[in-house]
Amino acid sequence: MSRRPTGRDRRFASRRVAAPAPFTPASDPLALLWWDPTTVSGAVTSWVDSIAGVSAAQATAGLKPTASATAIASTYPGVTSPDGARVLVAAGAGPVLVGKTTLTVVAAAVDSDTGVKVALELTTNTTITNGGMFLVVNDGGAGRLNASARGTTNMTERFVAETLTTVKVVSVGYDFATAGDGAVSFIRINGVAQPLTTQVATSGAGSAANAALHLFGRGPGPLLGWIGTFGNIVFRNSIAQDSGLAALETYVGARAGITI
Repeated sequence: MSRRPTGRDRRFASRRVAAPAPFTPASDPLALLWWDPTTVSGAVTSWVDSIAGVSAAQATAGLKPTASATAIASTYPGVTSPDGARVLVAAGAGPVLVGKTTLTVVAAAVDSDTGVKVALELTTNTTITNGGMFLVVNDGGAGRLNASARGTTNMTERFVAETLTTVKVVSVGYDFATAGDGAVSFIRINGVAQPLTTQVATSGAGSAANAALHLFGRGPGPLLGWIGTFGNIVFRNSIAQDSGLAALETYVGARAGITI
């Protein structure tokens, strides 16, 4: 036998708490920039990040990377530079990152070539400058992932034996305030911190510069344009290997077919 709801029933029903919103990188208070590949398609003129509204742009038709809903493993969205000539430049990233002493980059990435290429770079010039950093794929030959930071004067470079021939979530901690080895504090692959080898450790302590961020390197030429695909890319104002970083890695991985 059914009964009509009483006033008490209605009061309890009105107090039910709504389910929390699903996690996205914008949920992390330390996240600064987030490029989501589902927001672009075709030839990419402007890839706008979903936190600060910073555009990674390319006006020249022949230098535009391509976005596709099936760019990663023929199933997941990504943005691809198919020949190393395509590059996006986020000049507006500089004002967001300037003065920060700690940054972690979390990105899903898959490499399509064995050449030594710069996948991303923060710099004011054609080479890494004070307050800059980069990530190089296949440094020293296929199978080595190299991260570099330059606080003030010189730079620190540390690498891990790692290929990106299949898509992986790469997280790199850059600590500009620490000189020497600690300037590149960690490289994590699919959520697991890797043993690092130091190539050079001479960076002086400083902070991130007001510089342009280059995705897929700086264009064609030796060591520059990366032939590969990015999924989600997130910049976080921290080098803490905490639950927030783990949540970002899980999110970025899930959208590239990786369970972390």
